[in-house]
Amino acid sequence: MGNNADVKIYPRSLARLKGMPLPLKRVIGGHDSPLQGPALIDHYHDLIKANARA
Repeated sequence: MGNNADVKIYPRSLARLKGMPLPLKRVIGGHDSPLQGPALIDHYHDLIKANARA
C-alpha cells in the first residue's frame, strides 16, 4: 500500500461500496490493469487487512 492511503477510512469505504445494491461489472483501479471486475474491491480490502497485521 502506498503512503497516501487512509487505512482507517478506506476499509469502511470499501464495505459501504460492497453494501450498495449496484450491478457492478467493472471497477477502475488505481494500480495494475485499470479495468477489472468487482473482485478488485475484496482484493483491496484484503491488502489493507494484511498491511494492518504487518
